[in-house]
Amino acid sequence: MLGSAIYIFCIQPLGEAAVNGTPTNMNLYFTLDNQPSGNFSSTGTPGSTGFLPSQNVLSLNGLSNEPHQLVVNVGDDSVFLFDRLIYTDDSVRNVPSSTSPPAIKSSATTTQ
Repeated sequence: MLGSAIYIFCIQPLGEAAVNGTPTNMNLYFTLDNQPSGNFSSTGTPGSTGFLPSQNVLSLNGLSNEPHQLVVNVGDDSVFLFDRLIYTDDSVRNVPSSTSPPAIKSSATTTQ
């Protein structure tokens, strides 16, 4: 992935995991270009239920604008409910200022 900033968003479980139930903990460890680059932890709240979408779990800014490798490691008894990833690309591109669809000619011929 080429970019100068990376943002990861997840769906965060709000409740606490039941004994022998589906895990709801989020213990995420991020590595960018083979270097530890942050973590995110959430254990939920007893009595809470449901999910919180679009939670930012990683924001990395000021990166060199070159290819990067991002790895997400998920801890024991944890979940990673991936929502989306956003990255910025500061490279200059030659983009036309405006485009318009090609003109379409139509003609009708009638015969008797």
